[in-house]
Amino acid sequence: MIILHIKQALEIIFGERGQPSVAHPFSAEHGLVIGQLACEEKSNEITAIPKLLEMLEIKGCIVTIDAMGTQTEIAKAIRDKEGDYILALKETMDKLVFKVYYRNIIYLAGYFNR
Repeated sequence: MIILHIKQALEIIFGERGQPSVAHPFSAEHGLVIGQLACEEKSNEITAIPKLLEMLEIKGCIVTIDAMGTQTEIAKAIRDKEGDYILALKETMDKLVFKVYYRNIIYLAGYFNR
């Protein structure tokens, strides 16, 4: 499992509060960070994640990402490299939360009506 962890770099190192954001892919199996990529200035992790995915061999891996990384393009990039994903959802993602909830209800209804 690869956990894509995004955090603000330490203020002590960079001198500016909250800059820059750094993306860290973490291998849960090995217990170590397997890469690091600073986000471009005036950008965020949404632009860094696809670049990290290009660098990593994720075939057969499960990639987890927080709600910020729940983007169609990111999910497609993971699937294109034959990986799987667990993406977080926030309640503010109304339409997506509804679709996931609705599909699960339909699936469960079919499962229990066998």
